[in-house]
Amino acid sequence: MVSLLRGLTFKHESTPTSAFCGSLVMLSGLALAETFVREVVGAEEAMLFIGSFAAMATLLFAAPAAPLGIPWNTLLGHGVSISIALGVHWLQLLSGLNLAAKVIVPSLAIATMAKFKVTNPPAAAAATIFSTSSLAQAQPLWGALFLLSPALLGCAWAFLVQFAVAKGVTLRLCHSGERSVAKIGAVEPTVRVSVVDSAVALCIVQAVEGAAFVDDPLSFMIDALIADRTRLQRQKSVLKAMGVHTVNPWADPEKTPQQRRLAALGHIQRWVRVVLPKVRAKRAAELV
Repeated sequence: MVSLLRGLTFKHESTPTSAFCGSLVMLSGLALAETFVREVVGAEEAMLFIGSFAAMATLLFAAPAAPLGIPWNTLLGHGVSISIALGVHWLQLLSGLNLAAKVIVPSLAIATMAKFKVTNPPAAAAATIFSTSSLAQAQPLWGALFLLSPALLGCAWAFLVQFAVAKGVTLRLCHSGERSVAKIGAVEPTVRVSVVDSAVALCIVQAVEGAAFVDDPLSFMIDALIADRTRLQRQKSVLKAMGVHTVNPWADPEKTPQQRRLAALGHIQRWVRVVLPKVRAKRAAELV
C-alpha cells in the first residue's frame, strides 16, 4: 500500500497552455473559495490561498515529472513542515522566548524532509509563512487549523486539478493519434487509436527529466518506467474491454516482437547516454 502511494503521480506532457490553465484553475479556485468563506460564511480569518501555492503550481503544471512534486512528497512534506512550525510556535507561547522561528522553522523543516525523503519546496515555504504571519498563527486551535486549511486542503485541490489536466492532455494525445491513423487509410470498422508510440515516448522523456533531480538516476528511471508500464498495461486492458484497439502505424511488420523490444531498449539506452547528461548539466547550471 505504501509503495502504491509513493508511486502515485499525475504526470503529463507539460505545455505553456496546460501550465497556464492548470495554474489558473488551481489558484483562482483557492482564491474564490477564500473570498466565499470570508464574505458569505463570515469567517474573516479563514485562510485558503497562501503564497507557497504559486510555487506548488509551478511544480505540478510546469514540471509534472519532477519527483519533488508527487503527492507523497507534497502531502507528507506539508505535514512534517507545518507540524514543526506549530511545535516551535507553541514552545514560544509557553516559554515566552523569541526562538527566531522564521529562521529555525524552515531549517528544521528542510532537514526533516530530507531525513524522511519527502522533500517538497512549497512545504518549507508554507511553514515559513505560518511562522511570519500573525493571521496564520491566529487560526483556531492555537494555529493548528493551518495544517488542515490551507495546507492539506489546498494540496488536495491542487492534485485534483492536476489529475484533470493530465486526463485532458491524454485525451488530446489520443485524439491526435486517431487523426493520424485516419490519414494513413485505416478502414477497419473498429476504432483505431495510435497511443502506443506517443505514450511510451512521453514516459521515457519524463523518466529522463525526473532522473536529473535525484541522487540515483538509474534506479529512479527503472522504477518510473516500471510504474508507467503497469499504468499503460492497465490502460490497454480498459481500451480492449471497450472495443478500442491500439496500434502502432509506424512499427515495422517484418520485425519480430523480440526484435522490436530490442530496438526499443536500444533507443532507451541512447536516451540515457545522450539526454540525461545534458539535462543534469542544465540543472546544475541553473542551481549555480
